[in-house]
Amino acid sequence: MNNSIIINSTIENSTISNSEIINQTIKNQTITNSKIQGATEEEKAAKEE
Repeated sequence: MNNSIIINSTIENSTISNSEIINQTIKNQTITNSKIQGATEEEKAAKEE
């Protein structure tokens, strides 16, 4: 999902695994009961700092 724009979306009970999202704009979005796995290596490194 590269260079995507998501507007006024609702995501419920979702599992997102091993995903990489680049240059994305998300507006007015509600995410409920979601599990996100598999952060990019850059995100993992940032969390470890």
